[in-house]
Amino acid sequence: MDTQVFIEWYDAVFIPEVKKHQIETGDTGNVLLVIDNAPSDPSNLSLEREDGKFKVIFLPPNVTSVLQPMDQGVIEAFKRYYRKALLRSVLIGQEEDKTILEIYKGINLKDAVNMAAEAWANVKATTLKKTWNKLCPAVESEASPTSKEPPNENFVSEMVELMKEVSGFEECDQEIEHEWLEFDENDPGYELLTDNDIIAQVQVPEDDDDEDEFSDDIVSAEKCPSNKEAFKCFETAIKWLEQQDECDSVQLLSLKRLRDLAAKKRVSKLKQTNMFDFFLD
Repeated sequence: MDTQVFIEWYDAVFIPEVKKHQIETGDTGNVLLVIDNAPSDPSNLSLEREDGKFKVIFLPPNVTSVLQPMDQGVIEAFKRYYRKALLRSVLIGQEEDKTILEIYKGINLKDAVNMAAEAWANVKATTLKKTWNKLCPAVESEASPTSKEPPNENFVSEMVELMKEVSGFEECDQEIEHEWLEFDENDPGYELLTDNDIIAQVQVPEDDDDEDEFSDDIVSAEKCPSNKEAFKCFETAIKWLEQQDECDSVQLLSLKRLRDLAAKKRVSKLKQTNMFDFFLD
């Protein structure tokens, strides 16, 4: 996170999403964004928008773990779900006879974003509501304890069982699992630079080779499956889902809509084909 990225997110994502939410719920009034104190944050005065309708307030330094709403269980839950998705990716990769190192090297930024989106979607609404208990005790209800929720032992047990399926991790237990889930608990979310680090960065000469190094990390786009291939895959997925105990009508309907979309595109592509195309190289 840096200042420019934060401002772009604030103007292009946060404000439009809040306005959309207000329209959907019928809410009105001013909006206050409460965030922790980080070196990369711009001043709160520079973030006022629309004649003060949108304002930002920073929490005092060194109280993040005590007051910051997201630190009252939300970030912890998000990280758990993310690591569960990551572990599932490792298991899928092993089914394709890949080593752990090959699997990790194969995970790109797009994969990470997809796993993060999946993890965030799994965070429960009740977890979000409880985050305000310490900052706004006046709105606390009896059903919302002020203390931080203990780790979900059922979740940990499930993760341990998944981990034991990974080659080389058969000896893992709940203690190791807890350590893995909590190893970055004190990570502030931004890089802490010493004076020497800052001086070293400023003194580094510009290097034209940086672009080449960056380009090596760019994942080449995979060839897009044809509409016919996609249609067959969705057909297979529908048949598989219908035979599962977890089958649910919403998921089934979503798959059928995707199958119909692939079918529609396939027919459309066939209609666009000109007879002369068959005689051209």
